[in-house]
Amino acid sequence: MLSFGEGMDVPIDGVVIIGRAPQAGNQEHARLIKISSSTHGLSRSHVRVEPIRTGFLVSDLRSTNGTEIQTPGNDLVALDPDAPQVVPVGTLIRLGGTIEARIEAA
Repeated sequence: MLSFGEGMDVPIDGVVIIGRAPQAGNQEHARLIKISSSTHGLSRSHVRVEPIRTGFLVSDLRSTNGTEIQTPGNDLVALDPDAPQVVPVGTLIRLGGTIEARIEAA
């Protein structure tokens, strides 16, 4: 589950794409999560999160202001758009430097 705080929790039961106006690829079924960004720090399709056997695959979708991840016990690091990362439950995802969500157990 992705927890954005303030009561906004999103199940990660398949591919999740988050952005200002997210879109999935032609052959992809995804849960599209639209988030308003008054600072315009969030791209239209900003980040993709997908459950996999070993955790969650987080991919920056070539966003303008980047995505950062912080796995439990580690520092916040920028996510390279060309290098999706496998992360565990407890990982913090920061979008565009302003919006945060944490991967939590369902």
